[in-house]
Amino acid sequence: MNQPAKYGIIGLVVIFVAAMVWLLGRGTTPILGGGQVTYTSSNWDDKYGWDSKDPYGTNIMHEMITESVTSKKALSLNNFSTLDSLVQQDEQNTYLFLGEQFGIYDHELKSILEAVKKGSDVFIISSNLTANILDSLLPKTTYRCDYTEELAIQWEKNTYNMHYLYQRDTLALAWKFFINAPVESDSVEFLSTVQGRPNFLQLKRGKGSIYVHSNPACFFNYQLLRKDGLANAKQVVKKLDAEKKVYYLEFGRLDETLQNEEEMVEDQGKKDDSYLQFVFQSPSLIAAMLLSIFGLLLFLMFRAKRMRPQVEVIKPKRNMSKVFVETVSSIYRNKDNPSAILQLHKKNFYTTVYKHFFIDLSKRKEKMDLEHLSSRTGIEVAEIETLLTKLDIGDDVNISDDFLVEAIRLKQDFYSKSGIITDKIQQRINEQEIVIYRSVWLSFGLIFLGISMVIVGLYLLVVAKGVGILLWPIGSFVLAWGILRMSRPLVKIHEETFTFTPLFGKKKVILFKDTMRVARHQNMVEIIGANEQVILLPLSELNRLDRNKLDLFLLKQKFVEL
Repeated sequence: MNQPAKYGIIGLVVIFVAAMVWLLGRGTTPILGGGQVTYTSSNWDDKYGWDSKDPYGTNIMHEMITESVTSKKALSLNNFSTLDSLVQQDEQNTYLFLGEQFGIYDHELKSILEAVKKGSDVFIISSNLTANILDSLLPKTTYRCDYTEELAIQWEKNTYNMHYLYQRDTLALAWKFFINAPVESDSVEFLSTVQGRPNFLQLKRGKGSIYVHSNPACFFNYQLLRKDGLANAKQVVKKLDAEKKVYYLEFGRLDETLQNEEEMVEDQGKKDDSYLQFVFQSPSLIAAMLLSIFGLLLFLMFRAKRMRPQVEVIKPKRNMSKVFVETVSSIYRNKDNPSAILQLHKKNFYTTVYKHFFIDLSKRKEKMDLEHLSSRTGIEVAEIETLLTKLDIGDDVNISDDFLVEAIRLKQDFYSKSGIITDKIQQRINEQEIVIYRSVWLSFGLIFLGISMVIVGLYLLVVAKGVGILLWPIGSFVLAWGILRMSRPLVKIHEETFTFTPLFGKKKVILFKDTMRVARHQNMVEIIGANEQVILLPLSELNRLDRNKLDLFLLKQKFVEL
């Protein structure tokens, strides 16, 4: 394989690897039931940040809250003293907490309840309340959980489905609800339920109300990018009084790293702090890492082969027969005077005779040299003279193709009769088969295109794109087409037959003895056999070496220029 071919194959491999990295590295958007698209991001660790736009952040919920109130803003209370001053001023506000664990001291709780009696509202959205809060707000009530991948939240007229995601996977979560809750009455209302048990309820105290929700995971950013998640959040936000200012009870947020029992069992309390965590957060980096490992394995596999010692390279002898064929074919393709080809054969004949019989025909002066050659070869002097008469035609004389073919035939007969070409060598030459294939680069291109189309088609089917069902069969056809082009030879030239193999259809075979005409056009070779059987060979399908083989064959056949 020559250097350009090697570079071309390496280029195709690089393009294929780049395409695989692009296809595998594209962040496919997870699709849940009902065709609802979820949110993807690289940071799935930080939770409940009001300004966080990560999947587990609550920035969207924050924007919904601020848009629903007249003040168009919400402030965070990071210490109890600020809250206490607000309560002392008898302001009617909305105090809201959103997170997993909420806990405050008894005197802080007492101050909040005092504010509720004066007309403030409190929203506590938490899956884990401390005992003093739970006993004060919901005596004898406890949490119960449903460990599942999907949660159906039932409102008065609608049902919304929630899912818990981590990166691209849908995981099971301990979705909580309340059991042994107070019976609904004028002061207690179940706003939404899970399996008939309340998960969001309203407790009326004095002039205000306390709202308790047991599933903060319903308000993550990725949830609110879904249709059901957004509708569920809107139902909760509707309960906000638009005229009241909103304050976030951030001082009651307990350490989120204190995991509950279910989470500890799930991951054994261990956190991935290795450098690979940054790779696993990006699908593109994962695909690149896998392809790098695969490439390293291939390198080791081929590098492990036994290497030759560093010795001086002995260059092989140049193939003079190939040089001769290329020279002859180049003269022929350039449509030079056939006499130039005849002079080349004349020089070849004189050199061969001198090599085998030590007679220099180029310097012959008398008939004695021809008689000497006749005695050594067993060929009649008249036959030798006939051959030399044809070969000694001057350069300035125009000759026909038939004359050239006849001279070459006489020369080959001389070689055979004189023993230069023995019967064994002649038999090997006759039995040798010339095989000509179609252009390799076009076949490579079709195979690469077919593989790419099949991969893209299957990828589109995975992501539920209808065009994939059309793309992968077309790619399979293109791939099969490229394989057929590479595996099936275009032409086979044997001792007595000329076989043409089309990509589709039956083979065409013409016997040399039945060949009526061989015509070479500018971009096409036409071979006409008996019964007007025609074979058309497009020269554009052949590389330079195969064209040389075909030209050599044409030189040995009857040739007519059209």
